[in-house]
Parts: sequence; structure tokens; C-alpha cells
Amino acid sequence: MYTNDLKAGFTSSPGLLFRYGQRLMNTNGLEFAQTSGDTVVPWNGGQKTVNVIAVKPGSAGNVGDHTITQIEECCGPFDASKVHVTNPQATGSGTDPSSTPQMTVSDFDAARAQLEQSIHQTIAQELSSGGQPGEKLAETIIFGPPQFTTDHQPQEKVPSFTGTMTVSGEGDFYNDADVIQAYKTHLTRLVPNDQQLLTESPIQVQYRLLSSAKGGFLVFVGSASAYVAPKLDEEKIRASIVGRPVAQARFFLEKLPIKSVAIKEQPLALPLMPLLDRRITLHYVVESNAPSAASAAQASPSPSASPKRSP
Repeated sequence: MYTNDLKAGFTSSPGLLFRYGQRLMNTNGLEFAQTSGDTVVPWNGGQKTVNVIAVKPGSAGNVGDHTITQIEECCGPFDASKVHVTNPQATGSGTDPSSTPQMTVSDFDAARAQLEQSIHQTIAQELSSGGQPGEKLAETIIFGPPQFTTDHQPQEKVPSFTGTMTVSGEGDFYNDADVIQAYKTHLTRLVPNDQQLLTESPIQVQYRLLSSAKGGFLVFVGSASAYVAPKLDEEKIRASIVGRPVAQARFFLEKLPIKSVAIKEQPLALPLMPLLDRRITLHYVVESNAPSAASAAQASPSPSASPKRSP
């Protein structure tokens, strides 16, 4: 007999549910199982009587009245001290134990959980070894609901049973270089028309995978950082300094919106600039003591690109 002294004010349910097969224990450590169907014991001192049977068959299961006093694994989030059980009458009819075990719901649940875990590990291992060079596997693998079938049912007396489970798993791969290039492309689009991105100084990209969903939908969060500088009309500049003395070329270049000018001639230093403008190349150089673009960029909580002006 179950007694439920819990109060009903905190829930709208009719009472505590004790399922078929609920385990009980007597004062001598003998285990019993509820053979009545699922039973709801009302709140506020409600009582319900159920039938039980000793888990281990035999005469040892014949115990005296008021000796079955413990409810195993009781009672979820509720105060177990307010839920009681006892046997008003002695138990009887114990027989010699059978050599064939009786499969319980717990046996099937344990087999199901173990098989599902094993299959998940196998799928994860196969996915991790299936990527192409340069690809990364998203940490979250999406598993479908398991389909589990057995050749026997709980409460059947059989020495063993066979279970078959089918599980689907989806793992999403992405190419690290593609993600980095996407951030660089986005950064390029943010540069104003009157400025240019200094690509000779590395564009620094930092990102992480935020989430993945079924169907290969991946969300990344990160940033791309680089220096920008005033956009130069290189064709006009070359036309203005071609064939001129180096000093005049330097004087012209120093009028541009830049901090300093350095003219390097190869393989020999000559007093004149090259006579062909195609032999003149222009380069923006970020000073060696300047902070990195990533350090200079302001942090952003969402995917962003942060260009910075060259010194």
C-alpha cells in the first residue's frame, strides 16, 4: 500500500505515478516489484493498494506484514520522506526460483542506451575521418531519433534478447580557407571609394563556428582587420615622375597624403627616374613599429570587418 503525504498546491497533476515494475525493498534487503498496472496515488494523504512479487523467486520472498517499507529511486524532485509504502499482509506463495531470468523494462532501457551511445561514437569517428584536405568538421553532430526493435518484450522469461537500432547522424564540413576568404571579401566591400586596402600588409581574420543546424546551415562569428590609406591614382603619379630627376620625383611624391617617401632603384641607383612608366611601381608600406591591424581594430560582437588607416 502506497501513502502520499505530499501536498497538492504546487501541481495540477492528480498525484504521484508508480509504474508497473516499480521496485520496493523490505527490511531484510529483499527486493519486490509492483505487478499492478501504472497507479496514481493522490496527494494529501492519498492511499492506493497494489500487488507485488518478489524479484527473486523462492520461499525467501514470503515475508511478514509491514516489512516492505522502502520505495526504490523515489520520488523524483519530491520529498521522499513524505511518501511511504508498507504491506498490510504477509506475502506468500513463494516457489523455487526459475533458472530463466525475467527481462525487465530496465534491462531493455539499459540495452537501448548502451547501443545508442555506441552507434553515436561510431558515426562520429566515421565523420571525423571523412573530410577532405583543408576541411574542418563542425563540433556538433546532429543525430536523428533512434529506431529500436527487439525480438522479445519486457517481463518475458528468456536468457537474452537481440536488439536492432538504426540511427542517422549529420556532420557538417567547412573549408577554413573559404571562410577566411569570405571575411576578406566582406572587408573589401566596406572600404570607402576614396581609400584603398593595404593588401601588402596581411589581412588578419579571426572567427569561430557559432552554431550548426540540420541541412548544413552554419553560423560563424568573427572579424577581419587590415589597414586602409587614401586611394592613389597610380597611373597619374607614374606619368608625373617618369624620366624626372629623383629629387624632383621625391618632391612630387611628398605632396601626396602620406607620411614619408622612400625611393628605391634597382639594380643601380641613377640620377633619373626610369624613362618607361611601366618600370615604376608604387607601394604603401605600414611602419614596422605600427600595431597590428587586429590590435588597432575595435572589437565587434557580430561578424564585422574593421579597416584602419595607415600611418
